[in-house]
Amino acid sequence: MLKSDTLANNITILVNSCDSYADLWTPFFTLLKRYWNPQGIDIILNTESLNFELDGLDIKCIHPENINFPYGKRIINALSYVKTKYIVLMLDDFFLRKQVDTKRIAKILDYMENDSSIVYFNCDYTPVYYDWEVDKYPGFKRIPPGNDYTLNMQAAIWRTEELIKYWQNDVSPWEWETVCNFAAADSKKYKFYCSTDYNSGFCDYGHDKPYSFGVIKGKWNLEDVLPLFAKENIDIDFSLRGKYKKEKYKEEKLDIKQCFKRAFVSDIINRCLPQYRFSYFVMGFAYIIILFRNLVLKKGLVSPEKSFIYYKTQRIKNKFLKKQRGI
Repeated sequence: MLKSDTLANNITILVNSCDSYADLWTPFFTLLKRYWNPQGIDIILNTESLNFELDGLDIKCIHPENINFPYGKRIINALSYVKTKYIVLMLDDFFLRKQVDTKRIAKILDYMENDSSIVYFNCDYTPVYYDWEVDKYPGFKRIPPGNDYTLNMQAAIWRTEELIKYWQNDVSPWEWETVCNFAAADSKKYKFYCSTDYNSGFCDYGHDKPYSFGVIKGKWNLEDVLPLFAKENIDIDFSLRGKYKKEKYKEEKLDIKQCFKRAFVSDIINRCLPQYRFSYFVMGFAYIIILFRNLVLKKGLVSPEKSFIYYKTQRIKNKFLKKQRGI
């Protein structure tokens, strides 16, 4: 069994960010040091051009050859610098609230060492179509093949080589979580595990309730960070980023005809799912899913993913993809 004090030989911490979020780095890394202090563990800060350092942490800033590289290409570039078999994926606004459970991390690495088909263990509580393998690994459950948001940017321990495979150069984080998930996470051969509740993961970064994140839509969520930073004695000029104001759900104005155009869907397939770019069947299903999703949004539903028609369309799509792959 791996010991928590030997994690440095097995994991790297990847913090994904961008230059425009540089004001988040001081509070993020201050709290990382306070609630983990990962001595000896490589820390990679993935951003465009700026550098950052904090006493007591070994932070390596990775920059792309061109600052205009798309997000996906920057992720792949950063991952090429990872030397360990496993990686802890983090974002710059995941402000830690309590001590990271390093013993739990060590157990997770043991699980992954004993089963090479496991892709990740995620701290997020991902809504699933049905419960599967609940507590086979205490505190976690397996995400069913084809489930929405199997690919997501929440804090997780990933098998490095698999994380690289799931990314495409020219995609945004939002496209990766939605469109790339369209086909990338549909196989029973690979296993993804999420937390059974928000307290069963290996770290707490305030993701256990709505609007609990420190930054929402590029603005400070003062309801969260004001008491947190005051408690942690972190001084921030909140005026530079501005305050997020909660908004009631507004019906999205969507041009369904535009979304349904061949060029629109072809662009998604070519960038996010290049392995299916010549499949007219997948193109057809992409048309149907986009059309139905937009029709549901047009009706003003807050959670279109939970609607029956969207759910059924997803299941039809997954069934087809499994047949294509002989799963």
